[in-house]
Amino acid sequence: MLRHRSRSLFAAALAAPLLGAPAVAAPASAAAPAPPARVSGASPFAACTTDEFPGDAYTLDVEAEPTLAIDPANPRRRVVGWQQDRWAYGSARGMVTAVTADGGRSWRQVTPPLTLCSGGPYGRITNPWLTFGPDGRLYATAMVAGIAPLTTGVAVLTSDDGGRSWSAPVEVAADPMSGYFHDKPALTADPRRPHRAYVVWNRHNTTDQTHDLLFSRTTDGGRTWEPARSIYRPPVGDGTIGNQIVVLPDGTLLDLFHQGPFAPGGAAASARAAADGPELLRVMRSTDGGTTWSAPATIAATELGVPVLPGTATPIVGASLVPDVAVDARGRVSMVWNDARLGESRSAVALTSSSDGGRTWTTPRRVNGTPDSPPGGSGQAFTPQIDAAPDGTLAITYYDLRDDTAAAGTSATHWIATCHGRACLRGKGFRERRLGGPFDLDAAFRWFGGPYLGSYTGLAHTRHGFVSAFVMSGERAGDPQDVYVRDVTCHGGCRVR
Repeated sequence: MLRHRSRSLFAAALAAPLLGAPAVAAPASAAAPAPPARVSGASPFAACTTDEFPGDAYTLDVEAEPTLAIDPANPRRRVVGWQQDRWAYGSARGMVTAVTADGGRSWRQVTPPLTLCSGGPYGRITNPWLTFGPDGRLYATAMVAGIAPLTTGVAVLTSDDGGRSWSAPVEVAADPMSGYFHDKPALTADPRRPHRAYVVWNRHNTTDQTHDLLFSRTTDGGRTWEPARSIYRPPVGDGTIGNQIVVLPDGTLLDLFHQGPFAPGGAAASARAAADGPELLRVMRSTDGGTTWSAPATIAATELGVPVLPGTATPIVGASLVPDVAVDARGRVSMVWNDARLGESRSAVALTSSSDGGRTWTTPRRVNGTPDSPPGGSGQAFTPQIDAAPDGTLAITYYDLRDDTAAAGTSATHWIATCHGRACLRGKGFRERRLGGPFDLDAAFRWFGGPYLGSYTGLAHTRHGFVSAFVMSGERAGDPQDVYVRDVTCHGGCRVR
């Protein structure tokens, strides 16, 4: 259902080309699990009219870009968040969450008070992110757009009851929309220091085409935040995307990100040729809780894959923009991203790891088990996420198109690949399991001409396995797409349930 509203408040998704070095992927499992649990439903904003603006349009009941957090002190408490009701020019009418206190047997929908439609001050949001602290405090952040005056910025909310109720948002940063665009904030609660959390993101100055990597932290549980400050400015024309902080066992902070020639202008920018590079995966270190940071070090030179619907030039929008990182209990850091150089299909999942605090990294390896194909074919895999269980087991999730045929529509499937042991560092030993699908990707919400599920999915661990939150389209008549959740248990070998 389309409703017509204002001119876009957001410029749109950033994009660019990425990286490589081939390796062998594990064979795929043919077993299909029972259907995953759907945690989204009808939009809670259907009757809202307070965000009306002539000139733009939103699509009701579109959910995208899920984020997932699990309480480390009580893994039965889990929260999934997503963008709700996407606008044609980018962003959403609000953030919606699904919360459970019984390990996913039952879910309750909650709308944090961010936008006008949920009792908050902002017009739109995008890029939601959730994280639990060691004391059970839950943090949520998003890129937000103010209405009067027109601004973009970053805001954070907190919850002390597992997401059943939320504080008012605290604005961490805001700038006039006419000159600045804030993008992709990621929030990390310090796992060993209660009340301390860190947020990082990119801010683009559209006047002089410079970008700043901005950082802020809280030491009082999110009640107040330090003034946002630039910890890195790339060369003119380059920006950062996918910034994410991990905390090593000794307290060292690492910020990992993708650096490239990102420019405003929408998701179509993801189709730019690799000649626009160079593009880099990079890391910065802080040994004093974020007060000072090292200069960026390069993990690898990259070439971003640009997944498309098979047999067409139609991009799968946002599916290859954002890398993901994880750290295990021993301090091994692993990173995944979409890579154009590791398979003939030009869209594979790459993995690299570091066992020395991010100083040196393994050769990037392809880890998805998707049968390869010619460029733009059914061998494409995209939107990878990674997490590490306490025992060191790695889990990587992604979509791929291996089930697509010549029949109408585009069959996409969501997978998890798990691995334990040193062989994982060489891209070996990963075992795949199907989490959801096949589903019809052609039925998804269209943004900049292509299907859009989001630029990341949710993945987190419990004491005994992993939980994945992801989007599937075309599953219900009259509803473009929904958010689904599935558990993977790892008692003596991971299995989907």
